[in-house]
Amino acid sequence: MKERTRRGKSPAAVLLTGTAAGLIAAFLLVCLLAFYITKKDVSIAKLPYYYTACCGIGCFICSFITSRKLKFRGILSGLICALIYSAVLLLITFILSGFAFSVHYAVIIIINTITGLIGGVISKNLR
Repeated sequence: MKERTRRGKSPAAVLLTGTAAGLIAAFLLVCLLAFYITKKDVSIAKLPYYYTACCGIGCFICSFITSRKLKFRGILSGLICALIYSAVLLLITFILSGFAFSVHYAVIIIINTITGLIGGVISKNLR
């Protein structure tokens, strides 16, 4: 028998909706960052750090929402959600930027994994 969540949805549906929510949150944060950059004088050297922070916050939101709805352990659901989120985010980035992998993307994957684990654990401990 398939494992269900508290609301009766399959874990795959919950993972996809949580990933979509995290990607939307990251997109909105990047839009806010773009607005901030147009109003203030921001160094171009700092932009990758801001982008990485936006991605990490989006992954935290993604794993928090997903872990809240799943019956898995927080670490496991946060890790799965972070890996799916990172894969989708990198796929979108590679399509838009031309398939160039760098150390910056490896750092984003590591930060997303850490924030995903933290989001999963915090969401389970808030119950």
